[in-house]
Amino acid sequence: METPTYICRQAVDQFKKKYPELENIPAGIDYPPESDMGDLAVALPLRAASVLKRSPRKIGEELAEFLTDKIQEIETVEVSGAGFVNCSFKDDWLLSRMASVLDSGRLECFQSGQGKKVLIEFVSANPTGPLHVGHGRGAIYGDVLARLLEEHGYEVSREYYVNDAGKQINRLAESLRLRAREVEGEDIKMGEQHYKGDYLTQLVKDKNISSDVTLEELAEIGQETILDRIFSDLEECDIKFDSVARESEVATSVRLQELLKRLENSGYTYEQEGALFLASSRVGDDKDRVLIRKNGEPTYFANDLVYHHQKYKRGFDNLIDIWGHDHHGYQQRLLAGLEFLVNDPDKLEIELYQLVDLYRDGEPVSMSTRGGEFVELIELVEEVGIDAVRFNFLTKNHNRPLDFDIKVATVRSEENPVYYVQYAHTRMAGILRKASGKVAQKPEGKLSPGGHNLILRSLEFPTLLKSALEGREPHVITYELQKLASLFHNYYTRHRVLDPEEPARSAFRLEIIKFLKLVIARGLDILGVSAPERM
Repeated sequence: METPTYICRQAVDQFKKKYPELENIPAGIDYPPESDMGDLAVALPLRAASVLKRSPRKIGEELAEFLTDKIQEIETVEVSGAGFVNCSFKDDWLLSRMASVLDSGRLECFQSGQGKKVLIEFVSANPTGPLHVGHGRGAIYGDVLARLLEEHGYEVSREYYVNDAGKQINRLAESLRLRAREVEGEDIKMGEQHYKGDYLTQLVKDKNISSDVTLEELAEIGQETILDRIFSDLEECDIKFDSVARESEVATSVRLQELLKRLENSGYTYEQEGALFLASSRVGDDKDRVLIRKNGEPTYFANDLVYHHQKYKRGFDNLIDIWGHDHHGYQQRLLAGLEFLVNDPDKLEIELYQLVDLYRDGEPVSMSTRGGEFVELIELVEEVGIDAVRFNFLTKNHNRPLDFDIKVATVRSEENPVYYVQYAHTRMAGILRKASGKVAQKPEGKLSPGGHNLILRSLEFPTLLKSALEGREPHVITYELQKLASLFHNYYTRHRVLDPEEPARSAFRLEIIKFLKLVIARGLDILGVSAPERM
C-alpha cells in the first residue's frame, strides 16, 4: 500500500544504509505541527546527530538532497529548525492515488498477517453475574483488536473461557439457595462471601427455583442462565465468539496429571507442607506458586496452566489474552509457568485494560438498581446506544482509566465524539445525494491547501491502522476519525462544494468528499460503529 509515510520511510531506510550505525535509529516520521510546514516531517537528523558526530542541520541537508533524488512523488523537501526534514507531496500524485481508491471502492490495509492464525481470548467473565461496564471495555477492546487483525490478513479465532469450576461456582449455588429461601418468605442474611446482586432474586423467580434444589443443580442452572445472558448482552454489542472453552472440560484430571508429571520430571515442582508448588520464582515470578492444595484440589492457576498449554497445542501462530487490570500480578505468574512448559512463551501476549468510571454532568453515577454494586453493560447500552458505548470506550488507551460521561455521550453536538464523526459522514452523504444527477461535468480543479491535507490524511489511514495494530492501540483510530471529521467541516465551511456556475469544480470537490466519506466509513466499520447516511 503506497501511503505517503510508507514511501518516505522506504527512502529514509535507504539513506540509513549509507551509515550502518543508524540501523536501529527510528526514522521519526510524523505530521509537522503546522500544515504550512509540509506534509510530513522526518526527525532522523536530530536522532542521528550524536551517533554520527555531526550537526543535525548538516545531516538534514544531506537527507533532503537524498529524498529529492529518490522520491519522484515529492514536490518539495526543506530542512527546518534544528534539523527536521519537511516533505510535501505533489497534488497530481495525491489525486491519482485518490482516484485509484475510488475506482476500487476500498482503501486497502497492509497485509502483514499473511494468513497467520491468531487466537484471541477476551471477556471470559465468570458465570456468576451479568456483564458490567468494566467487562464491556475489555469486550469492545478485544473485539476491535480482532477486527484490526483480520483487516491486516490474520486468520482470527475469538474464544471465551468459562471458569465453571472452583469456589466461585459453589458460592453462586449457595447464594441462589439463600435467595430462593428469601423469595419463599424467609428472613435470610447474606454472608460476605455470597453474591448479593438483585439479579439472583430475578433469576430465582424466572426459573421458579425452590430452596430444596440441590447445590449441584443450582450451580448448573445459575451459571448456564447467567452465561446465556452474558452472550445475549454481547450480541447486543455486536460481539460474537467462534469458540467457548470451559475450565471443567479443558483442565481434565488426565490433562492436569500429564502437566504435573511433565513439570515434576523436569524438576520444576516440589512439595511443602502437603501442597505441591511450582518453582516459578526461578523465572521471574515474585514467589513460588501452589499448584495442588493440601486437600488435593488443584488451584485455579494449575487449571489455567493446563488451558494455556492446550492453547499452544492448537496450531496458532500467536495467542492474545485480554484481561482486566486486577490480573496484573497474575500475568507474571502465568508467563513464568509457561516458561517451563513451552519453547516459545513469547507467543502469548497479555493485554490489560483499566476501569471505567461513569459520570453524569461531571458527577459520579450509579445507574443500576438491580445490579448490586456494579453497573451493567446492557444498561449503559440501552441508555446511550451501542455506537456511543463502543466509540467512547475507545477514546483513550486501554491501559489508562476511562471517564465516561453519560450526558456527553447522548448530546447531538461536537462535544460528543461519536456524534461529531457520524454527523460528518451523514453530512457528506447528504451532499452527495443533493448532487446526484446535477453534476455530470468532468471533474476539474486545483487542490486548495485544505483539500490537499484532506487527501493526504485520508491516504495515510492504512498507515494509522497498521500503527494501531502493532501498538495494540485501537484508540488512535477514534482520534484520527475526529481529526478527519474536523478537517471536513473546515473544508466545507471554506469551500462552496455545489456551485451551479462551476460544475467542473463542483465535481472535483465532490470527488474529495466521496473519498473522505469512504475512509471515515471504513474506520467506523473497524470500530464496529455504524456510518449512517441520515441522522
